[in-house]
Amino acid sequence: MILHYNLFNILVMDPALVTNIERLLNELYDDHNKTKFEETNNLLINLQKSKEAWMFAWLLMKKDKPVNVQYFGASSLYVKLTKYHFELDNNSYRQLWVKIIENLIAYMESAEFNLITTKLISCLAVCIVQNIDNEWNNALQDLWNLFQPEKLSNIPSTRVIHVLLEILSVIPDELNHPYQDKNKKQASRLELVKHAESVLMFVYKILSEENISDNITKICLKCFHCWSIGLDTIVLTENHLAIMAIVLNCVRNENTCHEAVECIIAIYTCPHMIKQPKMIIQLIEQMTIGLTNLIDQTIQESNMDYLRDLYFLFVSIGESHTRLILDSLTDLSLNRDILIEFFRIILKCSSTPTHYGYDETISDLPFNFWINFQDDFMASDESKIQIYLNIFKDIFHSMINIFLFKLQYPPDEIYEQSWDKDDRERFRCYRQDIADTYTYCFSILNTSLLQILMDHFNKALSQTMMATSKDMNQISTSIRYLEAVIYAFSALTENISPTETVYMPQIISSFQTLSNECLNDSRLLSTINCFLSNSADWLANNINYFAFTLTIISNSLKSNDQMVVISATMALKVITTECQLDLRPYSLDIIRICEEYLQYPNLQYKEKARLMHSLGTILSIMPLDVIMNTIDRILIPILTETEKILTNTNNNNNDNPDSRIHINGVLLMLSNLFAKLDVNLKGTDLEEGDHLISKSLVQAKARNNIPQPLYKIFEKIMPMFGVIAMNYSYDEEIAQNVCECVKKTVITLLDDVKPMIGNILHLLLHLYRNSKSISVIQISRQIFTLFHKESELLPNLQEYFYTLTTITIEQFAKDFRENTFLVQNFFEESAHSLRKATAIFLYPKLNLSTLFDWAIAGIVLPEKGTVHQCSIFISEFLNQGRQNEQFHKVIQERFDMLVMKVFIVIGGQQGSPSFAVDYMPDIIIVLNQKYSDSFTRALNSIIDYNGFPTDMVTREQKCKFVQSISTLRNNKRRLREIVKEFSCRCRGLFGVDNITNKLFR
Repeated sequence: MILHYNLFNILVMDPALVTNIERLLNELYDDHNKTKFEETNNLLINLQKSKEAWMFAWLLMKKDKPVNVQYFGASSLYVKLTKYHFELDNNSYRQLWVKIIENLIAYMESAEFNLITTKLISCLAVCIVQNIDNEWNNALQDLWNLFQPEKLSNIPSTRVIHVLLEILSVIPDELNHPYQDKNKKQASRLELVKHAESVLMFVYKILSEENISDNITKICLKCFHCWSIGLDTIVLTENHLAIMAIVLNCVRNENTCHEAVECIIAIYTCPHMIKQPKMIIQLIEQMTIGLTNLIDQTIQESNMDYLRDLYFLFVSIGESHTRLILDSLTDLSLNRDILIEFFRIILKCSSTPTHYGYDETISDLPFNFWINFQDDFMASDESKIQIYLNIFKDIFHSMINIFLFKLQYPPDEIYEQSWDKDDRERFRCYRQDIADTYTYCFSILNTSLLQILMDHFNKALSQTMMATSKDMNQISTSIRYLEAVIYAFSALTENISPTETVYMPQIISSFQTLSNECLNDSRLLSTINCFLSNSADWLANNINYFAFTLTIISNSLKSNDQMVVISATMALKVITTECQLDLRPYSLDIIRICEEYLQYPNLQYKEKARLMHSLGTILSIMPLDVIMNTIDRILIPILTETEKILTNTNNNNNDNPDSRIHINGVLLMLSNLFAKLDVNLKGTDLEEGDHLISKSLVQAKARNNIPQPLYKIFEKIMPMFGVIAMNYSYDEEIAQNVCECVKKTVITLLDDVKPMIGNILHLLLHLYRNSKSISVIQISRQIFTLFHKESELLPNLQEYFYTLTTITIEQFAKDFRENTFLVQNFFEESAHSLRKATAIFLYPKLNLSTLFDWAIAGIVLPEKGTVHQCSIFISEFLNQGRQNEQFHKVIQERFDMLVMKVFIVIGGQQGSPSFAVDYMPDIIIVLNQKYSDSFTRALNSIIDYNGFPTDMVTREQKCKFVQSISTLRNNKRRLREIVKEFSCRCRGLFGVDNITNKLFR
């Protein structure tokens, strides 16, 4: 029961409490007591929630206290007002806001506008919002009467006005605070809307006065936009346009520009404003006419901070209203030239001179605007698109040329010497944004964009040829120019038609004419490789140009620059995958390149793995003898070296980091080879990450039906995997890579791997017994899904799962709460297997009861993913109970225990976190649908169980809850709301969160 009590007649407070709070605050900020920080912080948070906080808040705010103590007092009062206001009766509330005003006025006497004043203003705003619809409906009139400079003569008049405006500004914010009850908020909102016009009139009056300070202007601007849009509607009074004229004038003042821009953007990008198109267009015209010269002047003065605010205003308004602006261009009553000038100002922002990230950080502002603009452009009626093309032709061409300049890397003295890793990453993202903009632009301009870029390409290529070796600056500049053009083309290649015959042939052929200086430039070479990679679809239809491509890739692989080598191996991987069947004329060349560079010392294992991917792809279209001879030449030296390392490791028991790096690298290479070496050319379309959609569908896509050489290769390598599993099972990365090799082999071979399944399961068990690697659990699910219907394999699979489960449960028993990631993955994969391969669980030796018990125990663990997956497993187990007697028997034996555990989670007992409640409705729905009689009986027992799940809920409240969930068998959304509401009451959070109490009111 909630106790209402008088604010000044509360329980007697221990006089030592204030002293103890001050001591705790000192400890909190004491650098020597960092280990106690969490404990101290929790104590202080609990004190703020206590009923004594209504009293000690005032004592802590005394002006002779340190600032941190005063602030804690003010913050405590705010917490009580926002979350525990239901503890007060009406009379206490009235006394409370009077006391807040008294303290606020006392703090206003200080010269500084400090944190305590700000927090007291928020407290007063909360009181107004919570009471303006009933107990204090004349609150705003009281404010105007009280906060008059002549009545507070001991306080400077500007400070009085400033505080009044601050209070008014905060009121809409507090109305929208999450603590507000929905019904209460609506009543308060309706009352505040009635006062909005008088508030905005007051703001207009202040703004219209001469010689007001910049600080007063700023808070007026804040108050204007808060009351215009902060009441869940748009408030446009008769003074709105007059105020807006003043606000636009404030933009011209550098001291108030930032706040004025924020004010305009807040109001004119508000969703409600879309119903006022004329006002939006009027604003755009006023901005364009009134601020164009100011922008030009600011550019001349190189005042980048001021310029950013000005550009941000144009970009934000434009970004929100591109559709309206486009439609307005065909309205003959409007001045089209002004709207075009609006676009030119945004284009000017994109063209801010010099290098982004070094001399300027403004030109990235319009990216979203350009993309939105081009989206709306293409979504227009066909009849209007040509009109728009004529209007914006020059703007598009200018944008293309501007971005080609902005794409260029800065000189090395900036990029290599001045910039750090974060600067380079920021510039990479900037270039990607430009590439995205080009992609959108291509959908509009198509071949005309290609022609513009081609002109630049020819110009850049000529400059690189004309640059003399003596002038290194000229060479560097021309190469950066050429790289930018190729980068722009690479953004478009995926959208260029495979039948395009004008531009692509010229570009790829021209790569053969590049000078040595160009081919030695790592960034240019990487960009060319990226271009080739993106051109894979085009190359598949124009395979004659692959010779040029292969030459570039081969030369790139010789580079000492890691970035170039990565781009080359990526390009070869993508192209061989996309053009596999068309590459037969070049297959021997590709094999030769892969074989050569797999022995190249400069290549890292990841790059070699990509070469193995390409090699597997090409070998799949070759005759069997070529495949086996090539594999022998390449793999035998690699495997021989690996076996030597394994022998040395076994003999010397030597945990050599270099050995582990080599083993991991070789496994990575093999998994890439196994993934693609498929002579039947099935292709393995995947779902849910790495899991096959359907074995039968994949097999049906096979182009051939011949014996797989991968089987023989894998059979020969299996003993080595066993040695690796024995020596390195403790290494999670190696375990993961062994599993990856097995998974790729199984997916590639499918039914062809069946003779090896027994050995594979033995290997996985050996690996799992020592490592508990989740990779083993994940691949097990794949194997179960693929082969559970094979009668000759089912006993082995069942025995394997039984052993896997036994090992896992033994690990759970050692320390369940410290193995949450294992719990999560085990039950995630088990739930999938239960759904798609139920037969695996129907094994006499498998103890389904133990499995179900651990899943139930898992729903009170502290990790979100773990609770989620355990809940899914339980739901799936319950579903199976209606189809299989073995499952049903386990469920009936543990039914009451499961329901009790669900209520323990809802009640927040046994350390169950609040997020766990989100997953209980899934279990409740299955219980209700599949086991309604048993569930009803268990719920009645819960009702009769006094003090359960907590003593914060009464029997009547439990009855209402049980009645509600019993009737909701299909409405999961409503069930979630009801469970969440009941959980909040059980946890003592009723009235604290933004959760309504409709069910219990």
